[in-house]
Amino acid sequence: MISMKQLRKEILEIMPPSFIKKWGAIHPYFVPIYGDIVYGKRLKICMRLIEKYASNPKSIIDIGCGFGLFVRLLKYRYPTSNIVGLDLRDYTHLTYARKISKNKCTFIQGDVEQLPIKSNKFDVIIITDVLEHVSNTTRSLKELRRILTKNGLLLILVPTESILLKLGRSISYHKLDSDYHWTHDIKNIKQFENELKHHFKIIKKVQVPFKIGGPLLNYDTLFVCRGQLY
Repeated sequence: MISMKQLRKEILEIMPPSFIKKWGAIHPYFVPIYGDIVYGKRLKICMRLIEKYASNPKSIIDIGCGFGLFVRLLKYRYPTSNIVGLDLRDYTHLTYARKISKNKCTFIQGDVEQLPIKSNKFDVIIITDVLEHVSNTTRSLKELRRILTKNGLLLILVPTESILLKLGRSISYHKLDSDYHWTHDIKNIKQFENELKHHFKIIKKVQVPFKIGGPLLNYDTLFVCRGQLY
C-alpha cells in the first residue's frame, strides 16, 4: 500500500493550502501523530479487512469519500477494479478528488439516503463518518443493501462517542457541539447497531484505532457486515 507520507506529498502538490486547512475530509490526516494514529490507522484496518473478507473485488465504492484519499489507496491496491467515490460535496471538491486519484477513478455527487446507483452494483462498500449524521438511518441502510451485491462486504465506521472522546473534543482547538453526532432518528451507537442488525449480518466488530481499551478508549467502531442476513 502507498504510504501516508507519499500520499500527503502528492496531496500537497495538488491542493491549495486553503482546502488543507479546513477541518474534515482531509485536514485530520495532516495533524502530526494524531493523523497517523486515528486516520491513517483506520485506512490500514479497512484495507486488511477487505483483503480478508472480499476476494478480488471487481467493484468498490467509498461513500462519503471527501477528497478521495481512500479511493486513491484502493486504486493503488486494486488497479483493475472499478473504484468509485461518492460524496455530497460540490463539483470543486470532487475535481480535486479526481486529481488525487490521478483521474483513474469515478466520482459521483450524491446522498446516501437516495443513491444515484443501480442495484447490486458493488462487491464492497466502505462508509466512514457518515451514518451518524443522516436524518433517516433506515432509509440509508436500505440503500446500502440495495446497491451491494449478493453476499457483498460492507464496512461501516461510526464514532463511539465515549466519555474520553467527548472530553478530548471539548478541550481541543476544534470544538464541536456536544450533539454533533447522532442528532436525528438514531441517538447513539447502541441504537445504530440494533438497527443495523435488521438489514445486514454483522460478522465482526473492530475497535479503531486500538485493539485494546474497547469503546471507552477507541475513537471509532468498525462494523464488518455481509449483505445477506441468512
